[in-house]
Amino acid sequence: MSAPSDSPTSQTTSDVAAFEDAFIAFVRSLRIARARAARDPSLAALSLAQYQLLEAVDAAGQDGNARVAELAGVTQPTATRALSALERREMIVRVRGKDRRCVRVALTDEGRRELERKRAVVHERLLELHRSLDADERVQAVALMGKLADLIQTL
Repeated sequence: MSAPSDSPTSQTTSDVAAFEDAFIAFVRSLRIARARAARDPSLAALSLAQYQLLEAVDAAGQDGNARVAELAGVTQPTATRALSALERREMIVRVRGKDRRCVRVALTDEGRRELERKRAVVHERLLELHRSLDADERVQAVALMGKLADLIQTL
């Protein structure tokens, strides 16, 4: 015998299905926005991944590749490859310490200029999103995005 449509079981199943659909739509929208940003001339100098890596280099200070990878949320080999590309573009420099295994990473002047330019563009885009929400939606969005970010890290 099936549960009536207003029973807790069917409501829960319906809620879960709605959540799954909304989550998949959200992730799809992020992918579409990321692809669109890659084609946008105002964002073309740095990809989102490169921007996030330069942010991590800036935040890491004198720490090495491992800390940059951690801050960027990528594996160390991924960070190393991406940093090599940024080094070829003269956006970062690598400095070996006395212990050759320890490599420090720093922004060049060009890297800092590109990072600041990208920060300004990203800020403007996020400001547009912020302005598109009413006051209650802004409060809800902040709470939900924070919670979802935490939950997604457990997947």
